[in-house]
Amino acid sequence: MRITLIKASKPPVPAPARPGQVINLNPDYTFQNFVVGSGTDLAFVLAMLHVIISENRYDREFVERYTVGFDQLARHVRDYTPEWVYLETGIKRDVIRQTAREM
Repeated sequence: MRITLIKASKPPVPAPARPGQVINLNPDYTFQNFVVGSGTDLAFVLAMLHVIISENRYDREFVERYTVGFDQLARHVRDYTPEWVYLETGIKRDVIRQTAREM
């Protein structure tokens, strides 16, 4: 899956004229674009991490073997639910959940 976050300081305009930065995460077979306001891109990522961790959609063995601080990350993202992030970004809760599940 390829997820593109477009950081926009103004309401969305046609792509060639759109200000901001394009960030691609995890290229694969599908493509989704999300336009997020300035300062809300991290909220979107935290919500996806919330879903991935709360639904145990990660490789536990890899995390235990190769990472440090995962427990702190899990505690940190606990409050960044798709419901809260919807209020911040306007990206629907179900879209956030489905995107996280597809990663």
